[in-house]
Amino acid sequence: MKTVIFIFIGTLCVAGSAGVHPKQLLLCGMGGLISHITFVVLENMNIDDGMCAFVTAAVVTLYAEIIARRVKTPVTVFLYSAIVPVLPGRSLFYTVLYLIERDSVEFIRQGMYTLILSLTISLGIVAMSSVSKLFFYIKNHKIK
Repeated sequence: MKTVIFIFIGTLCVAGSAGVHPKQLLLCGMGGLISHITFVVLENMNIDDGMCAFVTAAVVTLYAEIIARRVKTPVTVFLYSAIVPVLPGRSLFYTVLYLIERDSVEFIRQGMYTLILSLTISLGIVAMSSVSKLFFYIKNHKIK
């Protein structure tokens, strides 16, 4: 339970530091919770970290797209703060640590893991963003 509270507060801090309007901070915090809970649920189902990151990024992007249209705000306002709990910060830290320690084998292993995780997050965002834009385009233009 403490983790969920800290994730919510951390997401609020990220959103606040990005200059998000105070009325939208709660929605940003909810995005962070959705992000964290989605990742943890998928991880507990023994799904690969890359797939967890991809699905979580897609879910958070869908949330951000829907909320942004409801409150008439750019999607990045909600996506930026909500994706932070999924970012591979610890992995990046160890990659740099192994580089500094000149442990080339661990540096390459950890670096590849960090790169793959980052790419899957990006692909999840791009995939869901494209699908939602197509959906809203069809909905608004009544294409059949």
